[in-house]
Amino acid sequence: MAEPGFVFSGSVSVTDAVETFRSLRTVVAAVAVARCKPEDLRELTAGIRAGQEALDALLIEVGIAADRQEAEGKGRGAQGTMLGDGSQVRGRTARREAERAKTAAGIDKVGDAVRAGRIGAAQVDAISRAAKDLSAEQQQELNTDDLIEAAESLPADVFARRVRDEVDRIRGDHGLADTKEKQRRSSWKHWTERRAWAGSPPSMIRNDMKPWSTRSRRS
Repeated sequence: MAEPGFVFSGSVSVTDAVETFRSLRTVVAAVAVARCKPEDLRELTAGIRAGQEALDALLIEVGIAADRQEAEGKGRGAQGTMLGDGSQVRGRTARREAERAKTAAGIDKVGDAVRAGRIGAAQVDAISRAAKDLSAEQQQELNTDDLIEAAESLPADVFARRVRDEVDRIRGDHGLADTKEKQRRSSWKHWTERRAWAGSPPSMIRNDMKPWSTRSRRS
């Protein structure tokens, strides 16, 4: 799945990092792809994937830092930072990248899994899409340990279904609780209406839906 984890030590300056990234154009242009043997193409593809995952992880960290700074009244937040001046990336792409940062920062253990190289952008996207309809409290109920472990062995599309199943489980649990609460309130309402129709004074109605008896009130 992903390469070994990333340790963001801060030992490389932004200027040096940007120069390295920009120099990749020169390296890419110099690769003799047409002369590669099948095994060379597989090795090259694996190397490209590893580079993509490293850059995706760094971009997620940038988004997390940008959101944190915006909360402090500085900067433009993740989406504004990803969009830049709009000349290099579409708004839709910037929103997706900002959402990755939000998911990595907001859902327990997701950010750590990205830094450890256990999941990549595709897996974070799957979690973001599936969990968007959950409340912040419900998102913390996601079994991220199992999801991260599954991500290391499942194809991205299969993992996406696994995440949706987990979200459905949480929504089902909360839906059942909501249904029971509605049933309880409905039963209480119907009982009080019947007692009122029968002429029982309000003081003889208890919140547990059991009428007070005259004897119990005197005792």
